[in-house]
Amino acid sequence: MSVGSGVGVWTVFWVQLPALVFALAIIIVAITALRKARPEDVPQVFEAFAVAFGRQRLRRTTRQRKLGVAQARNKERN
Repeated sequence: MSVGSGVGVWTVFWVQLPALVFALAIIIVAITALRKARPEDVPQVFEAFAVAFGRQRLRRTTRQRKLGVAQARNKERN
């Protein structure tokens, strides 16, 4: 094994390290929030994370797209 290939591996590791730390921080915050939340508040915790990371917006866009396709089909039929 040459020394040059080891340098490339470490470069990839250090470049990806901030993303790994960020992902771990999100997981820790999510677990902490879920453990401290009352059982009736758990759906609100999930909703807050969905809003924060754009999941809910993507679902609305998909729904709106499907609705637009359905409306276009109805216009073609009429």
